[in-house]
Amino acid sequence: MKRNASVLVVLGIVVMVTGSLLLVGCGSPTPQRVRLEVTSPASRVDVTGPELTVTGIVSDASAVVKVNDAQAQVGSDGSFSHTLPLPYGPTRVTVSAELPGQTAVTRTLNITRKLALNVISPADKSVVSENRVTVDGTVSDPTARVFVTGSEVSVAEDGSFSAAVPLHYIETVIKVSAALDSLEPLSTLVTVTRGQ
Repeated sequence: MKRNASVLVVLGIVVMVTGSLLLVGCGSPTPQRVRLEVTSPASRVDVTGPELTVTGIVSDASAVVKVNDAQAQVGSDGSFSHTLPLPYGPTRVTVSAELPGQTAVTRTLNITRKLALNVISPADKSVVSENRVTVDGTVSDPTARVFVTGSEVSVAEDGSFSAAVPLHYIETVIKVSAALDSLEPLSTLVTVTRGQ
């Protein structure tokens, strides 16, 4: 009789443990945290334009995505895109994605906007047969002031400029510079040789 009672007690314990495991297994699954990927731009990059477009994708299209606290439009496939104005100098851009009841997932981008100057022609160390040369180039901001051999030249709306420079010597070093507000001025030197 005692042996039967012991068996019953053991069976009762097994049933209780099994029931507890079943209850745990039937509980609500832990919600999976939303995944966030920024596809553009890179996390650390230099740019020249006045605007920055941030694109990416989230694992759940119902997530709220924000770029520097401004809500971005999320497509049915989870993709998003948001454009924001970009001042000169370093800017920290924060991208976040959040689902109700969950901690937001964030990504940080370090973007630096710089002024860019490009001399298209003539090429450095080029040789010409005439006694003058036309300097063509572009600047990333059309409001910048551009100087060629110390003289200011006009800049078109697209940032292009052109200036004729006389070649008084066999070898002439042409300095092209650009300045904008409090930014550090940019300059480049082009050496042109006048052939015989």
